Amino acid sequence: MAAQQDRLYDSLAEDARKLRELGKSWGLDDTDIDSCFQQALAADKRPPKPRRGRACRCFGLSIFGVFVVLLAVYGLVAYHKPTKMFAMRHTQDFLYPMMRAIRIASLPLRAVIDLSGLHEQECLVANPFFGSYDQVDCWPCEEIPKVHTFRNLRNFTRYYYHSAIPFVVKDANISQVTFNDLKSLYLDNADQLSYSALNVKSNNAYIRSIDDLLTPTRNMGDLLGTDFHLEWRVQRAGGVRLIRSMSPKPYFVPQKAEVASEMFMLIHTPSAEAHPLPWPEQPNAWITQAYGSQEVTLDPISACKENCTELRIVLEQSDVLFYAPRYWQMNAFSYGDDVSIAFMGSFF
Repeated sequence: MAAQQDRLYDSLAEDARKLRELGKSWGLDDTDIDSCFQQALAADKRPPKPRRGRACRCFGLSIFGVFVVLLAVYGLVAYHKPTKMFAMRHTQDFLYPMMRAIRIASLPLRAVIDLSGLHEQECLVANPFFGSYDQVDCWPCEEIPKVHTFRNLRNFTRYYYHSAIPFVVKDANISQVTFNDLKSLYLDNADQLSYSALNVKSNNAYIRSIDDLLTPTRNMGDLLGTDFHLEWRVQRAGGVRLIRSMSPKPYFVPQKAEVASEMFMLIHTPSAEAHPLPWPEQPNAWITQAYGSQEVTLDPISACKENCTELRIVLEQSDVLFYAPRYWQMNAFSYGDDVSIAFMGSFF
């Protein structure tokens, strides 16, 4: 090992001597030659350039290549019918097992991120332009002087179904629903109503969910003397059935009508300020006055303000108001000395 190192040193010394003689033949002195040797040794000690840039470039090109291939395959399957039929025939048996495996593999994520409450949301991102009916034909709401009241209404489908004519029925035979009834229903069925607990709009900064309102210790007297009003939207099928057990759909709703899978509970105190009522899902809506009373106005939508006039009516307990949200925006006003509890539903 020592002899090998000696031979290496001798070889390097001989090479250095030859380089020094070559330098002198070029007219360099010993100082210049020593400087060249020092620069050469310093250059050998520089760290190698990292290859990160090259790796990133290769990775980016790989991703781009995969994207191009997938795009080409998608275009071929989508627009070439024989290829589409071939792909469907050979992948049909694997779709369900693959989706089931993905679902089972993602179950642990539910402990961290629970999105099940969004399952029955018809809209995850609000559309700011929804509701601005600029092209509405307003003739159905023209020349309606007042809200008529009826008993034993039998000609709803012929004269009022999908119309802009609002009315109130006085013989709905709706049982009184008190604040304690609401509290008992929620506390006894919290598992079915919990998914809708956060669908609350309230003017009270301390009540942001229905859990905050329907606590075991709260009673109706706690609300009196405040300007409180609240809107609670229930969407899940089980929760909607529970709400309808207290406030069923009105008798004039046709049997073949498609009733929306949502219900609104509306509460406001005698001191509450005027506030707009929610916009239901379907084009035919009803409001059931379950407790107390309230005054409501039917304001024409912005596109019909010049053609139609505002209507007002007082809803007493057990009254049911029918109206068309396509033409009217509802606003609630306090009336009387009791808390108002009402329910809203809609149908097509």
